[in-house]
Amino acid sequence: MEKEIAENIIAENIKSIYGFAVKHCKCIQDAEDLSQEISLKTFRSLLNRNDIENTDKFIWTIAHNCLCNYYRDSKLILVGVCVDAYADIISDNSCNPEDDMIMQETMERLHYEIAYLSRLRRKIIIAYYYENKKQEDIALEFSIPLGTVKWHLFEAKKELKKGMDTMRNYNELKFNPITFSHYGENGATVQNNGILDSILAQNIEYCVLNEAKNINQISNELGILPPYIENEVSRLEENGYLTKSHGKYLCNILLDVPDKKTKKLCSDMYKNAAKIFANALYDELTDSGILDSPDIAGGYPNSFDFSKSVKKDKNFLLWALIPYIASLSGAKLIDKSVGFEKAATYRPDGGQSICFASILDSENTNIIKSFYGPCQSFNQHYLLWELHSEYSEGKISTLNTNHILFLLDKETEAPLTKEEYAYLCEHGILSTAGDTEGLFKSAFQCVFLASEEIKNRLISIGDMIKKKYRDTFETLKKPYFDAILKETPKQLLKMRKYNLQFTFFGDGPFIVSCLDELVKNEKLSLPTQEQRKALHRIIIKQSN
Repeated sequence: MEKEIAENIIAENIKSIYGFAVKHCKCIQDAEDLSQEISLKTFRSLLNRNDIENTDKFIWTIAHNCLCNYYRDSKLILVGVCVDAYADIISDNSCNPEDDMIMQETMERLHYEIAYLSRLRRKIIIAYYYENKKQEDIALEFSIPLGTVKWHLFEAKKELKKGMDTMRNYNELKFNPITFSHYGENGATVQNNGILDSILAQNIEYCVLNEAKNINQISNELGILPPYIENEVSRLEENGYLTKSHGKYLCNILLDVPDKKTKKLCSDMYKNAAKIFANALYDELTDSGILDSPDIAGGYPNSFDFSKSVKKDKNFLLWALIPYIASLSGAKLIDKSVGFEKAATYRPDGGQSICFASILDSENTNIIKSFYGPCQSFNQHYLLWELHSEYSEGKISTLNTNHILFLLDKETEAPLTKEEYAYLCEHGILSTAGDTEGLFKSAFQCVFLASEEIKNRLISIGDMIKKKYRDTFETLKKPYFDAILKETPKQLLKMRKYNLQFTFFGDGPFIVSCLDELVKNEKLSLPTQEQRKALHRIIIKQSN
């Protein structure tokens, strides 16, 4: 470009350049220095270019580059700019900010801050500045008054400038997200539908465990832009896993966070209780002779000779009966001061439930190493109770359980087919000998209780032990209860108190601790590989 033309362009824009510098600098001296730098760099660039189609855009691109350098020299990493200053640039794809790294960084930061606006405000900014829509058209598109559009634009500019002027602080969750080691629910018609399966959902819950936060605060802490978490937060709220008040969200699941002191108190409580209960229960079951009752059967190997009597495998029976009694005994001793209805969450499907989860810690020292249950299913004639631990092979699915009960019912009427017997054998329910077309017999692989009377006798043994040591158990609970209640966020206290009522009454850590105690002191021998398939599984004959 010719020198005279370049001088005229600078002369026409010198007041605007100086005004720009005064607006963004800390003092008049800095503004004068910045305006001179912008003018000089613009003049030199104009002399070297003949392809400039829009000199205004060209000048303001250089102005913003110089402003970036000014802030950088002042040790201010982030640049404060009003969105209007970039209006022409962000709405014009012909501008190529990649030519200047600083300009590119600034534009990326502006885009980043736009993402932190509320959903409606973000849409309005994009429509106005990026899509070049008129304010009147935006008002019609979003079905809001024109004045509301103008107000959102005004407030958005203030938010963007504040965001550009502020260094966002990220929590460790941004680079070190937590993971749930397991989670579940108790209550009526429970269907979690995998809502908490995603790492994002789990970290959102953890993020708002102790303090209510809005979408932007959650985004800032996780280092994820708001548009990517809005739907996830809405889904968690709709299903009762988050509560919302005044635009902020709080965790609504009973989330256990690893803490060495609390974990030790918990572990000590269960180990000491199991040492008392498990040993007393084992001794009572083996010394009383109840295991010799003809109403307690099971433990038949896959292949057996029905012409010979099979000696009861009492060790195998105890692997099912001890967790069963530990789980169901002492029900009358439970303190029910906090009712389920007061503690549970009302879900959209009409049911109530309490969702619970625990976080996988770096040491992976969860009390429950591998556990699922206890669970039970029943029909008119039979009840199937089971759990899964690290000692067993696996758990039967709900669908298979229903079919098993159906086949057991069917067998009382007539022999089953080969395929049906094979199905029950495969799932650790029956063992068979002989051929269904000739000499044939079936027997229980899992434990079988032939009457409700024997079931009640077994549970009464556990009732007696828990009643005898009730005061001791209460003393063992207190240090852990005091610590965990102190750590529990206020909004989850009712859930926590409700769950604590069932300590030593069917909770997983108590059952696992009882088994571990008896294995450690060699009262229980480890099951064979064949027995693992039917371990911890009981079929109970129901009274008609």
